[in-house]
This record gives sequence, C-alpha cells and structure tokens, in this order.
Amino acid sequence: MVLVDLVDAIGDPPVLMLEWGDPWLTPRTVGQGWWDAHLNVLAIAGRIEPGPGVERLEQLAAYVLARLLADAYSWPVESMTAPRRFDISGLTYLGARILLRVPVTVEEA
Repeated sequence: MVLVDLVDAIGDPPVLMLEWGDPWLTPRTVGQGWWDAHLNVLAIAGRIEPGPGVERLEQLAAYVLARLLADAYSWPVESMTAPRRFDISGLTYLGARILLRVPVTVEEA
C-alpha cells in the first residue's frame, strides 16, 4: 500500500508513505528559479518482532528503487537510511527512509 499523505496510524504493513524531507526545498542555482525538492519514501516492513523483518525491508527497498528507475521521470536517490525503529500510534515498526532529490522550478506569484 502507498500512502501519499502523512497518517497517524498504519493499517497492515508493508506500507510506503510519502513525506517531504527537511529541508523541503534547497536552491539549485541562484536567481534561476531552479530548486531541489527533497521527498522521502518511508518504507515500513512491519512490526518489530522476531522473523524476517530486515529481509522484508530489503525487498521493499528494492521494489521502490526498481520502480523509480523504471519511471520516465528522473527520481534521483540521494541516500537511504539504515533499518531502524519507527514509533507510530504507540506501535513500533521496522523501516527505512529513501531520500529523493527532485529538480523543480518555483515561480514567483
């Protein structure tokens, strides 16, 4: 399941959640209107418990990377965090963040 909005609870992992990075935007060139937007894919493999959690997370990350590479639009991967715990709605999940850097233009209003 892919969640395109931040949520306060996860139903049934595995789940991919899109979130803006911090910083959200950084200037690419001065005065040209080009910026880098920082987008994260939060990959949640499942609850932290004995079993194949890390293997499931690796499969989820490989799936995301393959989909990004197959897209006609360029989605440069900046980095990927190590597997770690994420506490969401009082439950602890195993996950990782895939950090993307996407060139965008920002026009003045």
